[in-house]
Amino acid sequence: MNDSGTTTIISTFLLNDPKVAALKQGRLGSRHLRFAFAEAKDGYRRLAGGGFDCGDLPIGAFLQALSHGMPLVLMPVVLTGRFHHDAIYYNPARGSLDPGRLEGKRIGVNAYTHTSGIWLRGLLESEYGLDHRRMRWVTLTDSYLDAYRDPDICEQAPPGSSLQDMLLDGSIDAAILGPSGANDVRFKLLFADAAEAARGWQRKFGAVPINHMLVIHQRLLHEPTLISEIYRLFVESKAAAPLPPGKPDLTPYGIEANQRALELVIDYAVRQQVIPKPFAVDTLFDPVAAILGGR
Repeated sequence: MNDSGTTTIISTFLLNDPKVAALKQGRLGSRHLRFAFAEAKDGYRRLAGGGFDCGDLPIGAFLQALSHGMPLVLMPVVLTGRFHHDAIYYNPARGSLDPGRLEGKRIGVNAYTHTSGIWLRGLLESEYGLDHRRMRWVTLTDSYLDAYRDPDICEQAPPGSSLQDMLLDGSIDAAILGPSGANDVRFKLLFADAAEAARGWQRKFGAVPINHMLVIHQRLLHEPTLISEIYRLFVESKAAAPLPPGKPDLTPYGIEANQRALELVIDYAVRQQVIPKPFAVDTLFDPVAAILGGR
């Protein structure tokens, strides 16, 4: 509550997901705050620019926003996490391809700074010794942050292009299509056994790649109760949508649980010129860590 005792309205951008369904459907509430959910096609861009109080932001976009001085703070809430070995495809009609032969190739991606691209370039370097600077990155869109400019290893595809069409006509050799690539029988996974490759990566690095996390605007920090309540509500919303038996949790909550994944993605982002310098993980959560304690 604010000083007048009224409920604080929190402008919020969240994608639809089982973990937040209880919140978005109004099944959870607080006497201190109420989320006002916005539907926006440019929600990530607006959130990265400080246009919402709270919301779901790709970790790459958050790191960029922080690098450019945007007043955002990370909450220890992972909203999307996934391995990316099953996200990159090639066109077998134009010959075989495997991860070890990507140098010198043209790779399509929606945007160079998208988090899936950061993770994939990082794992290609760490697992196969591939230098992302020896590949050409063909993009469809710019960064969510207007101030960022892609490095010179990138080029933007002509307007109206699609990654699928470019794979078919041979203007790119591989493309980061994400999970939707599995629905197109014309393309093959670059990693022949993506599931095993992901398990091997996890054994080696001890982390689950983070895609999206919850961020808040610094203007909410004036009242610590709001921070505690936001965290509580997201924890309870996740608990209201339990995982099926045997399915791993790809969205751990808490600062310590995400330490290793954040160290990796920060390192990758610096190497790839997504951000100019590294951040210490602890600083990403300041000052909410003091409010949430060991949670």
